[in-house]
Amino acid sequence: MEPKGITSRQYFKRLTTVYYVLVVGLSVFVILTGIFLKLEGQLYEFESIKAFFIMTPLITVIGFFCSKIVFKRSLEKLSYKEDLIKKMRGYRWALRAKYAFLAVPSFLTIVVTIITGEKTFLSLAVLLILLLFIEKPSSIKAAKELDLYSENAQTVRNPDKIIA
Repeated sequence: MEPKGITSRQYFKRLTTVYYVLVVGLSVFVILTGIFLKLEGQLYEFESIKAFFIMTPLITVIGFFCSKIVFKRSLEKLSYKEDLIKKMRGYRWALRAKYAFLAVPSFLTIVVTIITGEKTFLSLAVLLILLLFIEKPSSIKAAKELDLYSENAQTVRNPDKIIA
C-alpha cells in the first residue's frame, strides 16, 4: 500500500505548473494586446479616461501590497504549526493567494489597456508580471520562507518525501 500524501517533487511540480500558467498566460495576453493596439488602436472612444488613470495604478499598488501582506501574515500563522504537512498545505494556499493578488490586477490593467488604448497601463501589467516572475516556487525558497529547521528543511528538499 502506497503512503497517502504528496511528495516534495509532486508538490513543487504542481505549484510550478500553476506559476507558469499564470506567467505565460498573462505574458501572451500582454503580447496580443500590444499587437491589437498596434493594428486596431483603442476599442472604445472615451471623452475622458481620467478615472482609469487614477483607478488602474491604485489597483496595481493595492494588489502588490496585498500580495506581500497576505503572504507574510499567512507565513506568520504557519510558524506556530508543528506539523510539516499542515505547514506545507498552508504554504500552498499562501503562494496561491500571493499569485492571485499579482495576477488579477495585471489582468485588469490589460483589459483597461484594450478598452482605452493607453499603453501606459500595459506597462503596469508588465511590471506585475515581472514581479510574479521572480516569485517562482522552489523547495529551497519554501524552506527559507517557512524558517524550517534542518530536519524539516531536508524533508522538503528531498523529492521523494511526503510533505503534503
